[in-house]
Amino acid sequence: MPVLMIAVGLSGCQSERQPARDVVVGRPLWTPQTAWTVRAEPTLVLGTPNSVPEAQFHDVRGAIALSDGRIVVAEASADQLVVFGSDGRVIRTIGRSGRGPGELRDPNDLFLLPGDTIAVRDLSTSRITLFTPDGSVVDTWRIDGPPRSIAGVLRGHRLVAFADFPGLGMGLVQARPFSVLVLDFSGEELATVGPFEGRKGYNVDRGNLHIGIDYIFDYRTHVAAGWDFFVVGDSGSDSVIVYDLNGEPALVIQLPLEGRLVQREDVEAYLDRHAPASENRMDKAWRQAHLEMIEKVSIPERLPRFADLRIDPDGNLWIQGYPEPEARTDNWYVFDIHGLWLGVVSVPGGLKRVLYIGRSCLLGLAQGEYDIPLVQVYQLLKP
Repeated sequence: MPVLMIAVGLSGCQSERQPARDVVVGRPLWTPQTAWTVRAEPTLVLGTPNSVPEAQFHDVRGAIALSDGRIVVAEASADQLVVFGSDGRVIRTIGRSGRGPGELRDPNDLFLLPGDTIAVRDLSTSRITLFTPDGSVVDTWRIDGPPRSIAGVLRGHRLVAFADFPGLGMGLVQARPFSVLVLDFSGEELATVGPFEGRKGYNVDRGNLHIGIDYIFDYRTHVAAGWDFFVVGDSGSDSVIVYDLNGEPALVIQLPLEGRLVQREDVEAYLDRHAPASENRMDKAWRQAHLEMIEKVSIPERLPRFADLRIDPDGNLWIQGYPEPEARTDNWYVFDIHGLWLGVVSVPGGLKRVLYIGRSCLLGLAQGEYDIPLVQVYQLLKP
């Protein structure tokens, strides 16, 4: 099992740190009367084939919900953001393909800042643009330095970034150890947390196709950012660590989750979830790559403890338990800003991933007929 190693440095000089406070999880605080719930059926489905052209999706990279119920979706194939009303109708599009002010080139990350300010990061230009909901440009910054994944935006024009990219070679590969960085919008490093063990992958050649896939049941380091803090957790560990704006560890939250022993049905469910059978040539090659990996690698003895981390606008931490085979719902464990366990929220299963958790809704990416991406909006009820 990977070991979570922590070393914090600020701008090259070592600061005197206070030890992080351990939060030991007991019983959840919610009662049956106070527990949050997510409705089983979506209240809105965006991107259906009968939608107007600008509302049809091909490559969804993110989605957020504004305070008044409007939904903003980042559609990379059109280099634009699409703003929907609460009734599902397109209100406007933001941006167009290009490198000029207010233009986008491969929008890859979408974040909501206080005041309904929209932050979008272009992958091709390494640029962050802030928009108002009506499409006006607030500001633009270029992030200098090597390519990195962005986990979120912090107060004071800071970003949480990391570079956990798959390794090179064929067969089983291991990415290099990586650090989680706090950057300003120009790319200057303000704090460093790590190193963490890099992810594993499996690479194969299928004719003229080079296919890289994730290692089955890999224990992976997940990163999520709120407005005033960020969280790092290894899915093979029994805890996650909360860091403040300066990269100082503030809380260690012990998790009420266990990685159970892997069963045959877990492997079958993993294959069906990540590489479903299809007659499409690309889908066949993708499934064959997964079958080869399952045959040749050593499958971990235990499942990861969790599958994803999210932080909602109120600073609550949501941790997705690792999916159970054939389960119709996914369980998300919710902790408040002090690290106290509130309870469990059951989210409808079958989503490719959760895109955003807001105050009153949850946005999920689903796969429709002919593999068309859909954004589904679920109501989040809080008694």
